Amino acid sequence: DPASPVLAWIVDQEPTAFTDEHNWPARLEQTRRRGQEIRDAGSPHPTIVIDTSQFLGTRAARWAAFNSAAELTGHFNYPLRMRSPLVSLSTTGGIPQSVGKAVELAHERKPVWFVLQAFEAARYGWRMPEPSELRAMAYTALIHGAIGAVHGRARADA
Repeated sequence: DPASPVLAWIVDQEPTAFTDEHNWPARLEQTRRRGQEIRDAGSPHPTIVIDTSQFLGTRAARWAAFNSAAELTGHFNYPLRMRSPLVSLSTTGGIPQSVGKAVELAHERKPVWFVLQAFEAARYGWRMPEPSELRAMAYTALIHGAIGAVHGRARADA
């Protein structure tokens, strides 16, 4: 239904983080196949992979492949920690760097969505952002090339 509230079909979630080094090519193929099945079914909505911000080091090639595998690219980058004061959103693996890398991979021809940290999880040390921090993350992502930002407010206390 073209009038539905669906913005995009998520064809994979956090593949860079949850696929080991020797299994990621098979998962990438499965992700691409899932996207093709959605297109073949005639969906008017694009496909997207929502990934982590682990775009450096040994995961760089994996991140690049998954973030190029759908019609949209999206990732999250959660900088707010419970015990660490935030000084800047720009660090080695910060929001400007991850969004800039996604834009570069898309050759500025594919929409980049940024998933804001509207999430708290004690087990990972993440805290819920203040409204001003959410605005700062959104503006930072947009300034560095994202065309949109999405979030779902959640708490994971387990």
